[in-house]
Amino acid sequence: FLISITPTKAISPTPQPAVIYNTYMNEDCGIEFLYPSTLKKDSESSTSALLLGKNRERIEYTCLKNTSLKVDQAKSATASVMINDKKIEASKSGDIYTFQILNKKREAIQFSISSSLMALLEKTLKVTK
Repeated sequence: FLISITPTKAISPTPQPAVIYNTYMNEDCGIEFLYPSTLKKDSESSTSALLLGKNRERIEYTCLKNTSLKVDQAKSATASVMINDKKIEASKSGDIYTFQILNKKREAIQFSISSSLMALLEKTLKVTK
């Protein structure tokens, strides 16, 4: 017997589109960070913004003008994050981290961010003024 098998075309995985990162900047608050292009601006003002993704991922911030940190973060902390090589106390509820930082004018900025985006924000968040 001679058996002949015709080779089939190799199945290759479907390539995933490359993730593109955009720079978000708010000069009034004095912050800048990278975010994936999968997030879209849901709302934005001179003192706040909400970026949302299809899978409920989020980055939200509010600049608390003319105020310093109001909440003693150490007392309410359930987690910590590293921003600009500084350990910042944060609270974590479900998938969302909430924390505050100070800009160079010593005004507080509060962030709420999905845990899947936290590493990106930790590496790219800059205080610009």
